[in-house]
Amino acid sequence: PFDVIDDVTLEKENLSRYEALLLPNVACMSEKTAARLKEYVGEGGGLIATFETSRYDDTGNRRDELALSEVLGVSSPGRIVGPKRWDYMKAHGKTPLTVGLERELVPSPEFHLQVKPAGGEPLLRFTTPLKGEYDGIPKISEDLAVVEHRYGKGRVFYCAADLGNGIQGYHLSEFLKLAENAVSELAPPRVVLGNVPSSVETVLRSQQKGRRLLLHLINFTGEMTRPIQRVVPLENVRVSLRLANVPQKVFTLMQPKVLKVEKGVDGMVRFMLPRMDEYEVIVIEQ
Repeated sequence: PFDVIDDVTLEKENLSRYEALLLPNVACMSEKTAARLKEYVGEGGGLIATFETSRYDDTGNRRDELALSEVLGVSSPGRIVGPKRWDYMKAHGKTPLTVGLERELVPSPEFHLQVKPAGGEPLLRFTTPLKGEYDGIPKISEDLAVVEHRYGKGRVFYCAADLGNGIQGYHLSEFLKLAENAVSELAPPRVVLGNVPSSVETVLRSQQKGRRLLLHLINFTGEMTRPIQRVVPLENVRVSLRLANVPQKVFTLMQPKVLKVEKGVDGMVRFMLPRMDEYEVIVIEQ
């Protein structure tokens, strides 16, 4: 579950309800917003920011330093590097952000802001520019690509590259995986599905002050036609749910059935949905 929020929300509304905030190149930022974000992270919130976030004030004037420099753990001399056509990023040691990536060298977005560490721990660095597509294996440069920083009780991931624009323009799985891993580290998903494609949407709602949960599963899995003519049924859908205790009863509504529940050593409650067509609701009574 997520919300799309604006600068008014950042300045005036309660942010403590969010496990993490994602700032995709939020270049223009007021001093009040920056102060609220510092407070949010300092009290234990998670933050992901990219590229020129907080580099300009709310009227578009460029700052001498990032307003969130202290929070992000970096200092910026202000130079933008790019466009980069054949360049890469590489992990600086072991990091959870690269879990699931098959290649050691991750393609780089076209532009990045040159920053220096200011308390942050480098996770990925950019490689030195190649002269051409087949110029050989690049060396690691001093330019920081991704930094992790602990600020107060909170945790921050800052990507110096324009990652959001890279996702929008190229849809590379590596870019999506980096973003997914960062979000999962700061806000671990409460619901995890197994043995299903990513075309299944999950929506978790609560009733009776959390004593009763409703897990809505929407199946958008179709054949290779547009518009979709037929939804492909799914079988043996594995559901894992973060719960403090084993629920008293778990059952489905669309195809009524009581589901067997077990709790793993990792604290996740698990059950199997034998079959779902277009839509199913799973009721979890605690």
